[in-house]
Amino acid sequence: MKSLSNRIAVWSLAVAALLGAACEGKKFVAPPVELPGYGSSAACVQGLARAYFERDTTRFEQLLAPNYIFLLNEPDPMSGETEWGRDTEVRIHRRMFRPQDFAMGPDPVPAENWLQSVDITLTPNVDFVERTDLYTTANPPGELDPTLWVAREGFYSASVFFQLAGDVDYQVNGRASFVVIEDKSKANGEVGKFMFYRWQDLGNNVTKIRAL
Repeated sequence: MKSLSNRIAVWSLAVAALLGAACEGKKFVAPPVELPGYGSSAACVQGLARAYFERDTTRFEQLLAPNYIFLLNEPDPMSGETEWGRDTEVRIHRRMFRPQDFAMGPDPVPAENWLQSVDITLTPNVDFVERTDLYTTANPPGELDPTLWVAREGFYSASVFFQLAGDVDYQVNGRASFVVIEDKSKANGEVGKFMFYRWQDLGNNVTKIRAL
């Protein structure tokens, strides 16, 4: 079962300075969100950051398209897999955001890995660009009907600091590609208007930080 350590190992974000932030009493500032329903591709990414900051499984799951796929930068060292879908991603984040719900199950999250807080900054490298190659009208055809969907890709750098219950915290720096699809049938601000279709890890660096 994938857990917090697995997500940290493949987390696909951020080139930024280490925060040196395992100090007690550090106050993190929630990232802004454009609209409650995430009214643009960029706002969808900031909604992801907000879901991490608040450890909000409902908000996170609303951002994933039914045919969502996470693409690893390199094969998982344990399983050899190179990608996974929405159900696995949801399971990973439920265990990460709400480890207490799995304390009595057959595969509990170790107490020292219970997430206490997340500080996350996502910085766009370039503006979102339409991915017409993902449409059914492309050659070879994709799976998205362009009369129903608009697909756009953006590249991000970010800094993610995971404060855990144990003696070790993690700082992750890396890059990611986000493909966000827009549902043309929904109004701006409506849940499901913008959703993640692909999230690709473009490499990261993980640093263990001894908690104070």
